[in-house]
Amino acid sequence: MGEKINSTVTNETGKNTLFHPTASLTNYNNQLISLVRSRKSSPESVLKKVLNVVGEMNSQKLRYDLNTYNALLAAYARAKDQTNVTETLRKMEEEGVSPTTDSYNLIMEAFGNDKNIALQNRLKEEMQQKGIELNSVTYYHLLRGQQNNIELALETLEDMKKRGIEPTLLTYSLLIRSCRAKASNTAFALLKEAEEKGLAVQNEPRMYFDVLRLGTRRDEYEMVNYCWNKAITEHSLRPDEGTCLQVLRVAAKKGDTKLATDVIRQLSTNGYPYKEHYFTPLMEAFLVKDDLKSAFNVLDIMRVSGVPPTMNAIYALREKLSKDIKTIDKAYYILEELRREKKAVDVTAFNVVIAACADAGDLERTISTHREAENLGVKPDVDTYNAILGVCIKARVDKMDKVVIEEMKKANISPNIDTYIKMIELSCNRANYEEAFSYLETMKEYGILPPERCYALLARKLSHKKDPRFHLVLEEMETFGYKHKGYYMNQLAPDPSLSTFMDALTQVEDIFNLLNHTDTDNNQVYTVFCPVNSAFKKELDVYTRSHLEAFLRNHIVPNVKLDPNSLNKAHSLDTLLPGQSISVKYHFFSKRTVLNKNANVDINHPVEAINGIAYKIDHLLRPT
Repeated sequence: MGEKINSTVTNETGKNTLFHPTASLTNYNNQLISLVRSRKSSPESVLKKVLNVVGEMNSQKLRYDLNTYNALLAAYARAKDQTNVTETLRKMEEEGVSPTTDSYNLIMEAFGNDKNIALQNRLKEEMQQKGIELNSVTYYHLLRGQQNNIELALETLEDMKKRGIEPTLLTYSLLIRSCRAKASNTAFALLKEAEEKGLAVQNEPRMYFDVLRLGTRRDEYEMVNYCWNKAITEHSLRPDEGTCLQVLRVAAKKGDTKLATDVIRQLSTNGYPYKEHYFTPLMEAFLVKDDLKSAFNVLDIMRVSGVPPTMNAIYALREKLSKDIKTIDKAYYILEELRREKKAVDVTAFNVVIAACADAGDLERTISTHREAENLGVKPDVDTYNAILGVCIKARVDKMDKVVIEEMKKANISPNIDTYIKMIELSCNRANYEEAFSYLETMKEYGILPPERCYALLARKLSHKKDPRFHLVLEEMETFGYKHKGYYMNQLAPDPSLSTFMDALTQVEDIFNLLNHTDTDNNQVYTVFCPVNSAFKKELDVYTRSHLEAFLRNHIVPNVKLDPNSLNKAHSLDTLLPGQSISVKYHFFSKRTVLNKNANVDINHPVEAINGIAYKIDHLLRPT
């Protein structure tokens, strides 16, 4: 008797499966199905293993059935072997095994995963020609291939409906995921349609969150509010922190304090510890409703929640108050009202009123408000005194900073980094600026790394005065890792005609740091239009002084370094201030370049830096 021969095939787990010579077709098909269902190996590796199994079947002279052919079709399609897909379909027909809808769906799935729309359409036509029914699975795979083309996907959805094939929940979910921010309304309409059809959308919570996130990116309040109420309030789903923060932003912009409160509560329920930036949108929402008292109450809520508010938390409140004196006075009267109601006046609420007075450049109001601290039951802190120093800088008040520092010492309040920055700036505003060096050394003695702005303020002063210590300051900046060579501040500072512009620039830390940045690898370059001193002297008003950041942003064009030729060819330039642009007109005969119809550009003397280019102009560019 001859020796028995057994065959082995390696399965997806790496183990050898032993086949007896008389193994049935069913056993082989089960092995094939296991291989094509697995996603652990590459399509090429799976195809190789499938062909090994088929080779064993051939040696046993087993005739393929539908399951065998379907496995082959799936393996070839996933390996992008279109030739053998076609050949396998031909063999099926020769052997009298008719391809079914499932057979074509396996191929359609592979082409859909590969986003091969052309092959999918060809396959769809073939199915129709052969009278093979298209079902919801067929259309799902078609839509998978069309995910990057929402218009085409919507046409396919309509075709599906015309054929009487009801879209499934997964179909709607897939379509919604195909939508980008600009198609947020389409995504919302698809969600509502799925709900109207009675589909269990709550079982696919991603749909609500996908539409919710799209809505936040476009500030679609109605959409965001609807999805939040459905997903969280009605179906008790759990959003992630990032989604919550985006909803908070939209709620703040719309002034929906209820939604903002719900989101903060949900963050706590989800186990996130309270943070300052959870509460600031709630404060902003109250400001949109012009409810100053409730905005102040948020500060108390923050303290009770274990999050002491900082000056960063009150930025929006500070902006609101500083717009006009009447609003500042209204805020102060609210503090008095809280005191009469036997409620504690938060020191941060007190500080924001003082800071707003300082922002408005109103020295008298700043000082008189500070003197009311005891009557309001407030104990001033370092931020209180920093706000007073701020008005000293803005109003160019000399020697008053000495009084402020003495009061801080009597109150046993230690200066912080912001205090030192302001003292250095005050010193640099004087003819005798030696104290700036003393403050710099004091910071280092206390183990405080002086911020880059301190050095930049001092370097600008030294450069302007042609003080030889300028180079020593630059060397020390390098020692601390601050870059300086070739950036805007170093290039513009020596020009005496730009001293007012430089003063404004150093007062807004965000803009100051932006123009000092030298990351040109990430397109962080700018074109800056710098009004000369005479322009400020003629046109600077109270509003501009109070909104320096917006004013400066309107003079900066991001992500482009426009040389004179490129500038002359431009017609409109988008600025760093959202929604604002600068018009450009080049007058050929007079060879003049004019911005916003009145600002002449000194096109012959641009100031080039590593991170951009700057031009002097003779008028201010006001935001519209």
